[in-house]
Amino acid sequence: MAIFDIFKKKGKGSTTATPTTTDAPRTAGADTDGPPKRPTPGGSNGATPDPSTQTPEEMCGIKPDMPRDEIRAQLAKLFKRHNRGASSLDESTRQSAEIMLDAIVEVRGKYLN
Repeated sequence: MAIFDIFKKKGKGSTTATPTTTDAPRTAGADTDGPPKRPTPGGSNGATPDPSTQTPEEMCGIKPDMPRDEIRAQLAKLFKRHNRGASSLDESTRQSAEIMLDAIVEVRGKYLN
C-alpha cells in the first residue's frame, strides 16, 4: 500500500479528531513562542567567545595537521553558513558573519594559496 493510499483513506470519512496545540493547558510564564531555544556557544553562562582573542584558525576550526582537502571542505562549509548571514537584516548577525568571512579569507590565503 502506498503512502498516498493511507492519507486518502484517513481523509475519507475519518472520525478521529486531530489534536491541536490549543488543547494542551498552558503553564503560566512558559515560553511558547516558537521552537525551543538552542544553547548559546561558549558555555552555560551564554557568553560567546571573543573573536578578537582567537586566531582565524581557531575561529574556523582549522588544526595545523589537517590535510588540504579537509581544510578546503571546512572553509567551504563555513563560507556557505556565514555568507548567508552577511546579508541578514539583523545587525549583530551581519557583524559576526563579516568577522567570520574575514577569518575564512585569511585562513584560505594562508593554507590554500
